[in-house]
Amino acid sequence: MTQNTYQLPLTFEQILALVRQLPREEQIKLTREINQNTVEQPIDYRTETFRNLMKQVEPIAEDFDPQQAKEDYLKEKYNL
Repeated sequence: MTQNTYQLPLTFEQILALVRQLPREEQIKLTREINQNTVEQPIDYRTETFRNLMKQVEPIAEDFDPQQAKEDYLKEKYNL
């Protein structure tokens, strides 16, 4: 079987739409392939303080809404 390489000017959203059209098994196969080829780049810290701080911080939830967080903070701060 020969593999063809195509050069198409696709956006991330277009690629995502194509991937979502794949059968579930193919999506899983693609996910595994991407995970194998992804190398995490270590973060370079200038000081040990930042390294320790980043170890303590929890990642932000994907559904985090900064505007809502700002409103909640101001309501709590000014007892609104």
